[in-house]
Amino acid sequence: KKYEHLLLLRKKVAQYYISRFKNYSWAILPVIASEQTESSCHIFPLRIAHITEAQRDAIIDNIMQAGVSVNVHFVPLPQLTLFKELGYQMHNFPNSYLLSSTEISLPVYPQLRDDELNYVVETVVQAVQNVLHS
Repeated sequence: KKYEHLLLLRKKVAQYYISRFKNYSWAILPVIASEQTESSCHIFPLRIAHITEAQRDAIIDNIMQAGVSVNVHFVPLPQLTLFKELGYQMHNFPNSYLLSSTEISLPVYPQLRDDELNYVVETVVQAVQNVLHS
């Protein structure tokens, strides 16, 4: 019963992030709609161009220290125990590794206020600048 309303609010959050991050050359934004499909916007997987996994982790640490909870939602299957035991090796999946090692999922819950969204964006921008220019 609440899905359509919550979807609208999550889309609003995603559009806010897109409008704020689109001018940063390091920001790789998710596609939330195309002619064939539309995202439910349940996550906002922001990717940072040309960084290492260690830099991604440092950016996450900076963001978390500022009180913003972020995560990495995409973990390639070869990094999971079952698939490792089946013989899958990460070096055989370079695109999966690249997507995972550069991704930070930002908060998208519908209750986020504009001032909180602004704080998330400013915190992410500052964290990226801190890590890329250190």
